Amino acid sequence: MLLTLYRTEGIILRVRPFGEADRILTILTRTEGVIEAVARGARRPRSRLVGATLPFTQIQAMIFRGKSLDNLSQAEIVNTFSAIREDLLRTAYGTYWCELAYEFMGQRDPNEEVYLFFLASLLMLDSTDDPGLLSIYFELRFLAQLGYRPALDCCCGCGKSMAEGGAGSFLTSSGGLLCSSCTQSNASGEVLSAAAVGFMRMLLVWDLRKLNVLKLPDTARLEVKNGIRRFAAEQSGKPLKSLDFLRSIEAHM
Repeated sequence: MLLTLYRTEGIILRVRPFGEADRILTILTRTEGVIEAVARGARRPRSRLVGATLPFTQIQAMIFRGKSLDNLSQAEIVNTFSAIREDLLRTAYGTYWCELAYEFMGQRDPNEEVYLFFLASLLMLDSTDDPGLLSIYFELRFLAQLGYRPALDCCCGCGKSMAEGGAGSFLTSSGGLLCSSCTQSNASGEVLSAAAVGFMRMLLVWDLRKLNVLKLPDTARLEVKNGIRRFAAEQSGKPLKSLDFLRSIEAHM
């Protein structure tokens, strides 16, 4: 059988052991989407692939395409994102982002725009003074880019236009707001304040490079954080394992 060799840029989302000395890598690539590849001998201390097969690492890779699993032939490190791995809170955020990418992006479904956004967000996570705000931004925009944009401009119950900045309920199942009339007949909604609704609308159009100038009351920030995480869990259809770890770290910060 003729093996196909391809070159791509990628970010390591997940690493798990395989056999006695190998690793299976889940990689978000720029040209192939999410793939899984075996890194032969990567768990051996002297392997040339040790440093290139750690979570969050950005690599330039040569890969042989396989039937079920690809094989990593060569890998050159572009960025290690060491500040993320060396800080427990940043690690928790990064791990959560990687799980979102794994759960919401299809295998071998390339999306260069999403890849570049993920990379830009990791670069900022590596240095930002406010990783919590960055994560809220990332979660909302990442899901929106993949077609899971919350409906914030009209009522998901009756279709009525929602007043700019008006409060409503953020429904995880339908992914949007309810007007005051529809809220009364639906018990599953999580009420968001006008400040929280306005903040979500603003984040959907805000430039990532200017995120550090945003200010938001702690109460509204907490509303948005909890709302978007519930929304993500609902849309994924199963619990997000890394979210429990993230919440436990946040609780001690």
